[in-house]
Amino acid sequence: MERTSEVSIFNPAAFQHLSGVFGVDTQFGIFLGSLRQAVLTFNLFSDKSSHFGFAGPMLNSHLSPILALGVGVALIYLFRIQGWLLISWFAGVVLAGALTIDAPTWSRMLPVLPVVGLLVAFGLDRLRVSLVESGGLWLDQLTVVGAVGLILITGAQNFVSYTDYMGYEADQYSYIGRAAAQLPVDQPI
Repeated sequence: MERTSEVSIFNPAAFQHLSGVFGVDTQFGIFLGSLRQAVLTFNLFSDKSSHFGFAGPMLNSHLSPILALGVGVALIYLFRIQGWLLISWFAGVVLAGALTIDAPTWSRMLPVLPVVGLLVAFGLDRLRVSLVESGGLWLDQLTVVGAVGLILITGAQNFVSYTDYMGYEADQYSYIGRAAAQLPVDQPI
């Protein structure tokens, strides 16, 4: 429990830090700012982790609108157990991520990834069903090909952006700098 209180936004040291970050002086204002960043990490804010710190949103720009569609459809199906479970899982992890200091820290929000995948798939499925119902059966195969194309294009773009990032962050100078940071202060380099 000590680590939990250490990284909580209710910690007095965290309150002082976050009030400067968000420019507010109330606990509720800090919570709203942290919640905003945790919710928008899927399409706007990058990871603030000191270890990883990927400089981009959690989802590709193709998938974040489909996630919003999936969340909306799951909210419509909230009366069914599947919709309720998806929304409560998603909201619970995002809320937990918002209650920690320096949100969004992706290492604390990893449990949301499976439900994000399910919500994106749910949104794609509902979009496909709506298009087939309004446009006819000829759209059935076209939407399947479109979904596969979207997955392939998104995967390729994510691979390229991640390898570019790792090529920049995982070079020999970064390794030497991280190793030097671990040395005692009085150790000459």
